[in-house]
Amino acid sequence: MVVEISDTPAACFAATLFADYGATTYIIEPAASTSNPNVLSPALRTALSRNKRSVELDSARDKDAVEALLARADVVCTDVPRRSWADHPLLAGINDRDNAPTVVSIFPPGADRPDLWPWSTHPAFSAAASGLMTITGWENGPPVQPEVPLADYCAGALATLQVAAALWRGSARGLIIEEPMHRALSRMIEWQCPAASVLGYPAQRQGNSLPLNMGVGSLCRSRDGKYISVSAVGDKIVANLLRLIGGDVMLQDPRFATMEARRVHGPEVNRLMGDWAKNYTADELMRFAIEHDIVMGLVHDAGGIGHDRQVEARGNLVEVADGTASLTLVAVTPSLGNGLGRSDLCSKQIVGVVAARRFGR
Repeated sequence: MVVEISDTPAACFAATLFADYGATTYIIEPAASTSNPNVLSPALRTALSRNKRSVELDSARDKDAVEALLARADVVCTDVPRRSWADHPLLAGINDRDNAPTVVSIFPPGADRPDLWPWSTHPAFSAAASGLMTITGWENGPPVQPEVPLADYCAGALATLQVAAALWRGSARGLIIEEPMHRALSRMIEWQCPAASVLGYPAQRQGNSLPLNMGVGSLCRSRDGKYISVSAVGDKIVANLLRLIGGDVMLQDPRFATMEARRVHGPEVNRLMGDWAKNYTADELMRFAIEHDIVMGLVHDAGGIGHDRQVEARGNLVEVADGTASLTLVAVTPSLGNGLGRSDLCSKQIVGVVAARRFGR
């Protein structure tokens, strides 16, 4: 059983992953009488509450109920750093109890050391503190902020994976897993550090292309106004792309003939690719990708995802009611068996099966 004590997305997402994969998951909601209401937006809160059970508890008034719930918990997901547990009404002594649960703590940068970084503990600083935004954007211009809760979701996924690994080893009881959000994002760009060490300098921004990218990749806009993501890394794929755009003349151009040359002249490649792509519709470009063995993908907005044939064919669209409207979610929860309906997934997923095996439930 998983208990969620959090009002920020990262720990909520970790608990959602457990719930998606079959764990019985409870959200402890702050009672209406408390001064600590949940700060998540209603839509995001609804999305992250799928497959969970909600219980409204006052830590003082409902002390026995809180104790009973935590005593049964196998995993507790929280956004409170370990150093603050002693002063928390629900988490005080959580790791000192008999048969202590595994506690997953996912917190914003600096929350573990407010004595050093008191200004950085707000979740809004998570992406900025990680350095992720500094490697995208135009040179000498502002960095580009990804419009997704990337820090929260990456940290939640990494923390959940650590628990799953411990479950397989049979040693999940009493673990304390701390996953600061900046570390999760730093893992995504850690390759920049050894690359800079070899080159002797940090790479500069190259628009929406990752620096030190030795392939050819960018976003192109089609004639009908849609965006196509293009990624070509291997020599064969790059040759197919360059030949499609400009024939053998472009393929043999010394500016694009080698990996190092393409790195130096990346903006020119992207400009020529953009000029070429705007002459064709998105459907035509995707057909070219199949015919010429090139990696391309249509960039969807929310409406496009909902009407994508592959998403529909896999049954990944899930409706969640929030009391006023119906939200459509794209779920990628796999099934252990064949022919299972969506309502059957909860008790037949990987983590749920493993947890039952390890904890004897």
